[in-house]
Amino acid sequence: MKDLADMVTPVTTDFLSKHLAELPPTIADPVVYLPTLRANRGKQRSALGMLVWMTLSDYRGGPIPTSLLWVLAFIELSAEATYVLDDIIDNQPRREGVKATHVQFGVNDAWMAGSRQWTLSLLILEQIDLPEAQKYELLSLANHMWDIMWEGEARNEHMRLNSTTNYYLERCYQVCAIMYEAVAHMAAIVAGADDAMIKKAQSVGRHFGMSAMIGNDLLGGFHSGLGGISRAQNRQSYEDIRKGIATYPTLTAYASATPEQRAQLESTLGNPDVTEEQLDGFVQLVADLGGISKTLDLNSHYATKFQEEITRLPDCQARAGLVAIGNNLEHVRDYF
Repeated sequence: MKDLADMVTPVTTDFLSKHLAELPPTIADPVVYLPTLRANRGKQRSALGMLVWMTLSDYRGGPIPTSLLWVLAFIELSAEATYVLDDIIDNQPRREGVKATHVQFGVNDAWMAGSRQWTLSLLILEQIDLPEAQKYELLSLANHMWDIMWEGEARNEHMRLNSTTNYYLERCYQVCAIMYEAVAHMAAIVAGADDAMIKKAQSVGRHFGMSAMIGNDLLGGFHSGLGGISRAQNRQSYEDIRKGIATYPTLTAYASATPEQRAQLESTLGNPDVTEEQLDGFVQLVADLGGISKTLDLNSHYATKFQEEITRLPDCQARAGLVAIGNNLEHVRDYF
């Protein structure tokens, strides 16, 4: 991952430095704050995009095309824009172990920074030296991705105990899997893949992203009492429960709960005065009702589908890298 960061980060930082060079620090600093903090952090979306490109190109060494690095820079800056804006929506005080952008600079400047990162990510794609038809396709994909993600963010805010599991899965696709699908699609375009192979690459990205989001819901929403770890983003424990958002563990537990157990879940979910003891009890009840185990199984379903989809790509040395990152999707079980 560090080697990948060493390739992608300079593309992003150089672009931001040149584009923001003449702006006062009050405008530029909030924009570069999170990308600078994340310069050497793991870049899972870029790793997927790089490996898809390598597999479809039968890469055997040599320079990486600049067009691919622009694509990866786009997806990373897009992710950082979502982090900045999502932290405001969720009122999260920390990101990557330090103050969130809205805490460091204020809500208004953070909103403008996240929005600016979004538009700058699109400008990054305009730098790609590809035929106009392909460049237009990349930009269309980017706008479609952002449109779907914002719909997903809205859907996420309205996930309640009466939401269906299909609603939940659609939300997972819209807030997360769409980004992995998009970067895999873009990497396939840069590799010169035909339409059939592009669809296979999309499916690889989509299934990876679904598993990643489901695992994230477990680690971010339920780890504190059962898993004993701190989420990478250092966000508030039991985040979704505090906000009243019913993700898959809660939905499946509620479906099999007795009236008394439902009453306990209802009284805790989204309760602004909830105590840590009540939160621990909520998580334990969800686990007792099978919500955690069912969610782990759902995560494994998509992780397995990802591995199956990989076999439809060309058999080459780089494909082993996709298998390896797919294996990491199952590690969420280690914490429960």
